[in-house]
Amino acid sequence: MTGEEYARIYSWGNDPKRKGEYNAASPCRHVDLPQTLFEPILTQRAAGQGWNIRFRTSFLDFKHEADGRVLSRLRDDVTQIEYLVLSKYVFGADGGRSQVIRELKIPMIKKPGQGLALNVLVDVDLTDYVEARNGNLHWVFQPEREYPDFAWSGLIRMVKPWHEWIFILFPKPDVPWKEPTEEEWYKRCRELVGNDKLPLKILNISKWYINETVAERYSNAENTVFCLGDAVHRHPPFNGLGSNTCVQDAFNLAWKIKYVEQGLAGKSLLSSFSEERQPVGVGVITRANQGIRDHIPVWDSMGLLKPMVQERMAVMEELKAATKEGRARRKRLNEAIEGTAHEFHAIGVEMNHSYISDAIVVDDGAFKSGGRQPPTWAADPVLHYTASTFPGHRLPHAWLNKRMPEKEHTSTIDLAGHGAFCLLTGIGGEAWKKAAVAVSRDLGVEIRVYSIGWGQDWEDVYRDWEGRREVEEDGCVLVRPDRFVCWRSIDILGGDVEQRLHGVMEKILCRFFAIVAGVGPGTGRSVALRFSESYPVVLLARRPESYNDVVAQINRAGGKAIGISADATDKSSLASAFESIKKEFKDLQLVAAIYNVRPNSRPSRKPFLELNLEDLDISLKGNVYGLFNFAQSALPLLLESVDSSPHPPTLIVTGATASIRGSKLWSVIATGKSAGRILTQSLAREFGPAGVHVAHAIIDGGIDVPDAEHADRNDGTADGKISPYAIAESYWNLHTQHKSAFTQEIDLRPFNEHF
Repeated sequence: MTGEEYARIYSWGNDPKRKGEYNAASPCRHVDLPQTLFEPILTQRAAGQGWNIRFRTSFLDFKHEADGRVLSRLRDDVTQIEYLVLSKYVFGADGGRSQVIRELKIPMIKKPGQGLALNVLVDVDLTDYVEARNGNLHWVFQPEREYPDFAWSGLIRMVKPWHEWIFILFPKPDVPWKEPTEEEWYKRCRELVGNDKLPLKILNISKWYINETVAERYSNAENTVFCLGDAVHRHPPFNGLGSNTCVQDAFNLAWKIKYVEQGLAGKSLLSSFSEERQPVGVGVITRANQGIRDHIPVWDSMGLLKPMVQERMAVMEELKAATKEGRARRKRLNEAIEGTAHEFHAIGVEMNHSYISDAIVVDDGAFKSGGRQPPTWAADPVLHYTASTFPGHRLPHAWLNKRMPEKEHTSTIDLAGHGAFCLLTGIGGEAWKKAAVAVSRDLGVEIRVYSIGWGQDWEDVYRDWEGRREVEEDGCVLVRPDRFVCWRSIDILGGDVEQRLHGVMEKILCRFFAIVAGVGPGTGRSVALRFSESYPVVLLARRPESYNDVVAQINRAGGKAIGISADATDKSSLASAFESIKKEFKDLQLVAAIYNVRPNSRPSRKPFLELNLEDLDISLKGNVYGLFNFAQSALPLLLESVDSSPHPPTLIVTGATASIRGSKLWSVIATGKSAGRILTQSLAREFGPAGVHVAHAIIDGGIDVPDAEHADRNDGTADGKISPYAIAESYWNLHTQHKSAFTQEIDLRPFNEHF
């Protein structure tokens, strides 16, 4: 540190050319807070909140109990006494040698490491040495010396200005490790500073490996054991991404655990932790290791990688020479130094996170029609941050204030968070504010809502929010408690905004799902699409071709749907389907079950005397036996959600005109349909008092589908056939009825149908 300076570079937003970008990205400045100072702050805070913090304790193993809880075996490393802890969850933030990861047997994605590194924590006053070189990080090389094997180069990193430093030493590659003596440690530290008599005290020495390793997933399948921090992403400290990424892991997981434990969200919400954070871990370990590799061109340009002193010094002389070769080398060196900006000014890699999971709803009202697309990243997404409200991105920062200004501005980021959802709208968005209040009340989930704009709750001081919100004034941006956008609506777009917001929140909170049995081009398809606006949906049909298209359509639109082949009239087939459903949605509760099954083949429509028992059996199987099997499988699950569902758990049975009256040539059809109706009435009387809404729907008319046999029904009059979407909306209305006014039966027909 007393030698010649070959270059210096701005860092962390202090470059005059980058300050504006940093200021626009966040209301906060970077804080240089090493782990040795940060961890005591966290532990003190945790202890103050009542957490029992035990040092010198080792985690040994765990096992799952029959009730799903986790029994962990720990050891007090002072007394060597082992003991057991029974808990609902285990959070393995136990570092790069994580025993929790080993116990989970989670595969690690490893790239070749870059060798050993040594951290030497030193108490030494370097005030005089940094007076003209005021920086917190100094690369030191001594090309004129023979490099010692254990420290060919060194990086001196400030911990406390200016008397506590970490000397990060790099051994020669491909040289067997030999432990230095205490004298050699002290000598090398003094050499790097440039004062052989410098008073210093080595406080600690630790070894670590330059890893490029990330876990394949961050949790177990049961969502009871989670790993985070260095346990799942192991990398060098370049770019300063280590502690930041660890805290972000915890912040992502904490609000989800809270919501699940308070009964505000389904346990499957926890699956989004690994889905969202593991890709971030991949990016972090890649960038941090590239941060090391970015320095290699610098070292090469300076000749520092050459093995002999004479060779290294020859390059140093060439750098000073007024020659063509010297000019070329200096140019190469300057370009290489600029390349290290990806380590010191990489705001993009810090903030360009984009989550994709079931806790993010992409459908913003225009996306489905090809309107709004994900943002286009900057040409260099490592160096530059792209602010966007596209779902899955962090909420952009913009300064706000009141009409009568307060002393300090408030950031949009400060409106969000604090353990609650937040909805931001603007002029014309009053309906969103009312909807947020109603949905918050219905779901028991706090949604803070603010209007930003001229004369609103908050003023857009510098008009930055107008440029960053990417929605119209009357649109909205919904933000999760971790300050990531989870949904947005480009504008009001007409319709019931409360219904839309309610459906989005249900999707994000992952509490419930619906089943539609019997999926054709009409009623079944439309009902599945309508209920998928609020819930994951299971589609049951005898053949995959009946549900494949609608499953794909729902998933493309940002919902979740699965299809299962099953025959409701076959008890074993249906039982197998429900076992698959319980595995797929093991943490969700069934809240709606729609029975829309037709018989395996169309019952005969012919004179009674030409019928036989087989004809009757076909009708009874589809309309009665199948319903019987389906109800016996679905009702126990519906009963389980009575106390938690925002709407009464619902069983809806699709009937027809033949459910209430017989007609010529319809004897076997009417027998089956009317028997299904009577069974539904019986179920309504038995399970209604228990809180399950059982309803029968009479579809009294031809359904408007492309290949309908009733194409000319009612003389082809517009709306002379029943819209399947209108049927679906009626079914949704049945599902959302208050339990004080259950409808046991509805009768749907076109306005000009004869009855």
